[in-house]
Amino acid sequence: MFDVSGISDRRLRRGGGGSSSDSTAAPSGTGSVAVLVTDGPSAEVEALILTINKISLIPAGNGEAVVIYDDPQPDTINVLNYKSKEEPYFLTLKNEVPAGHYTKIRLEIENIAVEGGPCADQNIKLPSGKIDLNPRGGFYVNEGESIAIQLDFDANKWFNLHEAGNSGKCILRPVIFVDIATLGLQARCPKIIKGTIVDIDRSEGGTRFLLKPAGNRGTVWVIVDDGTVIIDENGASANESILQKGDTVHVRGRLTRDGILASLVVEGDVLKVHGTSNGAVQNDDAGLFFPFTLDSGEELIGTFKVRVSEDTLVLLDV
Repeated sequence: MFDVSGISDRRLRRGGGGSSSDSTAAPSGTGSVAVLVTDGPSAEVEALILTINKISLIPAGNGEAVVIYDDPQPDTINVLNYKSKEEPYFLTLKNEVPAGHYTKIRLEIENIAVEGGPCADQNIKLPSGKIDLNPRGGFYVNEGESIAIQLDFDANKWFNLHEAGNSGKCILRPVIFVDIATLGLQARCPKIIKGTIVDIDRSEGGTRFLLKPAGNRGTVWVIVDDGTVIIDENGASANESILQKGDTVHVRGRLTRDGILASLVVEGDVLKVHGTSNGAVQNDDAGLFFPFTLDSGEELIGTFKVRVSEDTLVLLDV
C-alpha cells in the first residue's frame, strides 16, 4: 500500500520562461512548447520508470486545460537514463499552443516502477494519477515564441520506506524541479534521436522532414540546410535526395521554434557503442584508424580499429 500524503512536499523552481507586458488585454496568437525530461544521479535507486500519458498546461484563473502531450500508447521512460541536463529525454514539441499566462503543469502518470532503494519491487500507484506542478509566478507562452519545459526528476527523494508498526508502507513524495526557458538556436538537441520519416517537404526554401521518434512521442519537423551532414546506410557521405518517407534515421541538431535544425542525419539502423580511444589517429596499409576499447556491457567486446576518412564527422562535447 502506498501513501501520497507527502505529494505537496515537492519542490519547484522556475527558469527563464518568457515575459509579458503589463497590459490587461488577453494575449492572442500561438507559440510552441517543448517538453524534456532529466533526472539527477541516484546513490540508491537504480531505475525510476514512468509512463507519462498526458501533459497539460493550466491557464491562470484555472481556465480550460491546454493539452500539449496525449498518447494512448505512451512511452515508458527510465528517467535515470537521462542524468545530464545537456542531454535530456525529448518527449514532445507542441505547436500552436495558445499564447497566455499559465500557472500549472499537470502530469498524468499511468505507472511508476522503481528498482533499488527502500521501495524496490513494491506496487506503486498515484491515487489520482496526476501530479500538478506550480512554477513560482507561472510562465508565459508569447505569440511566435517557443519555450522549453525541462522536468528534472529527483529519484533520491521520491521514496521513503515507513517502518512504523512494521507496515512496510512506502511513502511516495514526488520531487520534480521545473526549468522553463525560451527556446533558441543555442538549445542543444537531446542526444541523437532515432525515428521514422513520415513526411517530406522539399520546397524552394529548403528541405525538411517530419520525424516520428521511436516510441510514442508525437512528431517533430527536422530542418535540413547546407550545414547538415547526411550519411547513408553504408556510412558514406550523401545529400538530402537519399531521404525518403518510411526511412529510419538518426538525427542530431538543435531545437528551434520550427523543429530540429539538423547538424547530422544518419540513414538506416545504427549500432551505437560507448568506449575509450586508446590513442591518436594512426595509419596502416588500409588507411587511417584509431584504437578503440569498448566499455563493459556493450554489444561488442574488446578493442577495435575504428576507420576514419576525410568525411568522418567528429562531434565535440563542448
